[in-house]
Amino acid sequence: MRLRRQRRRAYGLMPEPKFSILEAQFPDGGLDRKRPFWLQPPFTTPDCMNVWPYGAVPGRLRGGSRPGLAKAFAQRVGVGGPVRMLQCVSMVRRETLTTHVENLKDGRTAPGDGWRPAYDPESPYGAPTEIEPIEGVGLGVWGSGGIGGGDWAAYAWSDSHRIDRARPYVLEATVVPQEWTQNGALTLLACMDSPNSDAIRQSATFSVYANTDAGTWTSEFGFNRLRDDGFADFTVVPADGGDLDQYLTLRLEIRGSNFVAYVNGVRVGEAVASPAFTGSAVGWMVTSFQEAVAAAITTWSIRYHDVEGEEVHRTAVVASADGRLYAENVLGELDEVTGDYLETEDGDAITDENDDPIEISGASLLAEASLASAERLQQVFIADYGDRRVNDVACSVAVDSEGAKVTAASISDWTALGIDQENHGAIILPRTDGQADAVAPGTYRIINVRPGELVLLAGAEIGEGDCTLRVERVPKVYDSATGSLEPWIARTGQVPGGCGLLAVYRDRLVLARDHAWYMTRQGDPYDLDYAGADAGDAQRPVAGPASDAGTLGQEITALMPHSDDYMLVGCENSLWVMRGDPAAGGARCCFPQGRRDSGQAWCSARRGPISWPGAACTWVGQGRRSENLRPETARRVRAR
Repeated sequence: MRLRRQRRRAYGLMPEPKFSILEAQFPDGGLDRKRPFWLQPPFTTPDCMNVWPYGAVPGRLRGGSRPGLAKAFAQRVGVGGPVRMLQCVSMVRRETLTTHVENLKDGRTAPGDGWRPAYDPESPYGAPTEIEPIEGVGLGVWGSGGIGGGDWAAYAWSDSHRIDRARPYVLEATVVPQEWTQNGALTLLACMDSPNSDAIRQSATFSVYANTDAGTWTSEFGFNRLRDDGFADFTVVPADGGDLDQYLTLRLEIRGSNFVAYVNGVRVGEAVASPAFTGSAVGWMVTSFQEAVAAAITTWSIRYHDVEGEEVHRTAVVASADGRLYAENVLGELDEVTGDYLETEDGDAITDENDDPIEISGASLLAEASLASAERLQQVFIADYGDRRVNDVACSVAVDSEGAKVTAASISDWTALGIDQENHGAIILPRTDGQADAVAPGTYRIINVRPGELVLLAGAEIGEGDCTLRVERVPKVYDSATGSLEPWIARTGQVPGGCGLLAVYRDRLVLARDHAWYMTRQGDPYDLDYAGADAGDAQRPVAGPASDAGTLGQEITALMPHSDDYMLVGCENSLWVMRGDPAAGGARCCFPQGRRDSGQAWCSARRGPISWPGAACTWVGQGRRSENLRPETARRVRAR
């Protein structure tokens, strides 16, 4: 058929087809996938990625690429292993951390209130140029002459006298490429004696220079001091080159005399100022290297500690990798938790035989598996488990002024067992022969490991006599106030060891292992006294199995709380639902429909059901029933 049409057209028997030009407009209406293609609303698109309606540089409504995203944290946690735990902790405290952001867009010809030109009229380097707005970009410097073959302008923040220089602070600035090319230099100014200082001769600087000929940029530190001979020593730190057609974000961290610089989240250098600077005025400077071409700055910000501070609420990230714990600091970075000192309940330091305070690193967690965690009372509770060193050994306990000393006839050298007093705990188990316990069951902190004995942090209340001992990793607590990681030790009762599951349900922390679950007292994660609790106390600690009364349940594999309404308890091939509070009339039952494979992977919508993977299907539970969402069913749901 096609060949016949071509022949007819060749012999003039068929008219040439008519063509029409369709003008394609950028879909500034955005992404819309709610309708079929033939009902697509005007100026929308069914598919797009990394674009938005406005051009990034000129700001015109003609379409452009979305600005790039930066990593939340520039540094890597651990030493290359996977992240095993990720949790957020909220805290309310009197915080001195303050963030000030100066947005220099919108055609403004100068920064806002609190700014002064950073320029000394007696400077031999010439007066700074007047700054003019660049449409759709921000601030720029125009003209010729001045230092470096181009114009320059510098501003200092006059409110910087509130900076607490005894604590670290961070300066940041962002520039965008003009016509997709960087021009000139952007400099962060720090440690000036006053906002009216000469920005060229009285500051610590970090600069990024655009090399338009080479198409790359370089960076350097400068420690400039006003002396008779002009410049002091100038320290240059090379950096990896980068393309000039990208956004550049400069970051300078100042910790006393130490300066660390980042470009686009990548650490490019560090330097130490000697002698140290004493000023605290900060600001920025832009320098144009070409005539009639501007160097631009769009945003400047500072994060610092105010000398007075105020009570604020903030949220920080806590993560673990390779057995190490990391917590977000006030500068938005993850720092390794380095340790604290052992203390008694009264806050007195615990010392060793040489009267030296006993330090705990608090930096070791299980590195071979994922760790469950939960936030409570401005702390992060972590279900650390495994690594058993002593397995139910008959021991004897004697108490003196140093602590509770444990000895065992079957152990000749405790130091040969690899017990880590910073991460392992001593678990005294209840007697199973029906007789009263001579030694109070519980989990105790180990404060010393000697060849002939194990010393526990305990007083006379632990008792003396024979007992059964187990030593393994115990659940941990990260305290955001002290920045320490310590064993989770109950005030009353015993925190069960060996638990790999942890959740929060109805203001209780819930631990689970093997066939049983354990709940702390409501509102108190340090009360786990199941035997001594009043049966009429609706907030008492409570524990139980995931099974019917009098039967041995299956191993618990998942705890899935859904607000305060119900919690699903997943087992190897069954699923239980717990409605209400088990200590206040709550009930639990097993879903009656068929097989339920459930693991630790699950997700929950705020008002929707809980879903989790099973054997070749996805399960959805809503507290009163569960549904098997097989692949063919899932496809039908997506098709709707």
